Amino acid sequence: MGVLKKIEVEELRQGAQKGERVLYVWDRAAVDFSQWDKWKQVSGIYMLSRVKKNHSFQKCGHHKFDREDGVNAGVITDEQVGDGAGRLIRRVTYKIPETGEVIQFITTLGIIVPPGVIAQLYFMRWRIEKSFDGLKNKLYEQKAWAKSNTAKTMQAEFTILAYNLAKLLNAKIESDGDIKDERNIEKRENRLTKLKQKAQSYHCEVPSIRKRDLVPSQLSVKFYRWLRVHSYKDSSWRESLRQLKRIYACF
Repeated sequence: MGVLKKIEVEELRQGAQKGERVLYVWDRAAVDFSQWDKWKQVSGIYMLSRVKKNHSFQKCGHHKFDREDGVNAGVITDEQVGDGAGRLIRRVTYKIPETGEVIQFITTLGIIVPPGVIAQLYFMRWRIEKSFDGLKNKLYEQKAWAKSNTAKTMQAEFTILAYNLAKLLNAKIESDGDIKDERNIEKRENRLTKLKQKAQSYHCEVPSIRKRDLVPSQLSVKFYRWLRVHSYKDSSWRESLRQLKRIYACF
């Protein structure tokens, strides 16, 4: 939190236009209700995080929400609570469908944002971190190029650029050559089926937004290996595609 406080507001807003709101989904190390309130009122910056174990709140009211809406599946309560210093904060209690664990989120977002969306925003943050970590490993970028912030920023941007180019190439191959990793698609479908089964065992329902979010965020290791080899191999485009199709069929 000390690092965030040292950053200028304009930098925290990351180029957002006047009137646009900015949301930070952060871990529990960034919980500071006084600073959160200041950012919201003065700078249009909103925060979302998990409740710490040592947090003590006083319930001040409940927010009504549509329990029939699939977006809010898993939401137990949506409350307004006090932090003991006269500040009010929104707290959402949520049951994770695949584990049955009950967790709580706190945010400065208003009730216009459904409580189920608040829960999924936090899970999306974790998914982004996990995906980027996996991406670095697949592209062999586990180590930093240098120590400076400029070098680290350049490395991150080049890594994402490489991913975007690979993603565009993969989309072209799927559309033009009708070559798809069927086994990977089958694995995703199996994961969704298992998720639904686990949710039923805990008497939960998978949120509708979670089902829509189960699109692949990563290209397979098979594709990256093929791309790395055939970027340097002296072979025709047609022959390279035949090799990719063979890889998908065998592995």
